[in-house]
Amino acid sequence: MLFGEMIGGVTRLPTPHGVHLYIKLSDRTSVLLFFNEIFCVIATGLAHNSINSTGWALPPCIIFKGKVHIKGWYQDKALPKDWRIEVSDNGWTTDQIGRRWLQNTFIPATNGCMTGKYRLLILDGHGSHLTPQFDEICSQHDIIPICMPAHSSHLLQPLDMGCFAPLKQEYGCLVENNARQNFNHIDKLDFLEAYPQACSEVFKPETIKNSFAASGLVPFDPERLLEKLNIQLKTPTPPGSQSTDSAPKTPHNLKQLEKQASTIKKLLRQVRRILWVQ
Repeated sequence: MLFGEMIGGVTRLPTPHGVHLYIKLSDRTSVLLFFNEIFCVIATGLAHNSINSTGWALPPCIIFKGKVHIKGWYQDKALPKDWRIEVSDNGWTTDQIGRRWLQNTFIPATNGCMTGKYRLLILDGHGSHLTPQFDEICSQHDIIPICMPAHSSHLLQPLDMGCFAPLKQEYGCLVENNARQNFNHIDKLDFLEAYPQACSEVFKPETIKNSFAASGLVPFDPERLLEKLNIQLKTPTPPGSQSTDSAPKTPHNLKQLEKQASTIKKLLRQVRRILWVQ
């Protein structure tokens, strides 16, 4: 299940493709951190945005709700030629889309960056990453897939830490400008025109590198992450006595007085028996 956060008409959702991370596996393998997450615009489309620690971004993969591809989507000059568009019945990712992203975007775009044999691909726990077919593709291309800890993307995702806030702001400004020109509806063609403009303004090398630094990944600084965790060590309070007779209350009537006297006599008899045994 995916959960979104509504901010200024734009929703951010946890990514079906999670976080992708290259880590140094040998002296011959370069260090390359790579993250991917979804940026969602209500009723329009999903966009997989992917960045890495050296300051560049992979071409996004946009998912539209629909059955077929429309020729007009690809005739827009504002849409970069290397961007991918996918369609699904509900506008969300699927197992098939996840595999196509891996084969047609991730692998070709990162092949030229390798200096060693293996790539470590760190993902979230979305079901599209856990299929035998996805795992087989990774095996065939010497990609080692691993899932990152649950509920940690808000601290470990550089896209969350430094890119999506300005991206939301930039895209929101473009939508607002259209609204001032009496455009009261954003369709898919409008999205394909505005979203590349927003990305070009936000996904710059300095912004991307600062996002990795803010998450404590590159340069590696775990203290930047740990100081954000609200961890307080507390000595557990000993549980109170379960006996209701351990703290007698002041009686307010004759019946309560007689009951308390009976309880005290019972306790005294127990004490005498203990002393007698000793």
